[in-house]
Amino acid sequence: MRAACDCLKLGILYAQNGMWEGKQVLPADWVEAVQQPHVKDTYGYQWWIGPETFYADGLFDQLSFVFPKHKAVLAITAGIPQRTGFNKLVFRHFPAMFAGTVTKNDADAEKLKARTAALQLLPPLVPASSPVAVQISGKTWQMPENADAIKSVGLSFAGKTCTFTLEDGRGTHKIEVGLDAPREGTTTMTGNKLHHEYQPEMMRVVASGTWRDLRTFVMTWTFVESAFRDTVTCTFEGPQLRFARSVNVNSSALDMPTLIGKLA
Repeated sequence: MRAACDCLKLGILYAQNGMWEGKQVLPADWVEAVQQPHVKDTYGYQWWIGPETFYADGLFDQLSFVFPKHKAVLAITAGIPQRTGFNKLVFRHFPAMFAGTVTKNDADAEKLKARTAALQLLPPLVPASSPVAVQISGKTWQMPENADAIKSVGLSFAGKTCTFTLEDGRGTHKIEVGLDAPREGTTTMTGNKLHHEYQPEMMRVVASGTWRDLRTFVMTWTFVESAFRDTVTCTFEGPQLRFARSVNVNSSALDMPTLIGKLA
């Protein structure tokens, strides 16, 4: 939420020609300059140029659109895969709302109302259990040498929470995972190559987990101050643990190589 507010403030500052709370924070001629093409035909000074708008576009679509003609700003923080053409949808539909070219259709309006009422970031968590949870709780699996320097992982089940622990070259990291509902907390868990190589010292995370079947435990880690949402799958096969991790968006691979750990 804070990131979205910051994107909105940035856009408002430029929409007001550099004025903020009655003070000229940026020179007005600078605001004018960024709206002119300086690289090819679509890029000003750190701002992209589109139809009726200029906009800041961060990786994975952290966006601030300024529409000077309409004195409007649209701020978006999201985890949208690259090359989806999302910006073109904004160009087409957002200015049309101000131009009065959107035709009201009651049937479509009701469909939109029903759809938005049901929107949520993730599917509802379906609690599930497995007798394997008791057998593996508190145990540790040693990992083979790997590019992410993961040394070991462990899971501990207690009541409606699973504590997931991972040790790598940066230290030991924990995530509290809700089994009945998502749990919000902080973690030092590394994202490394799956997170565009971002590795903050601490991140907020909302985590949940459920048993897909008797031997497969699946977790969702949503790093709420970033664009990243990880899916972590632990499959227990006798003394071995098959550990797989993927991410919703990235600048390179969306999956890390699956690791097979041995019970310590």
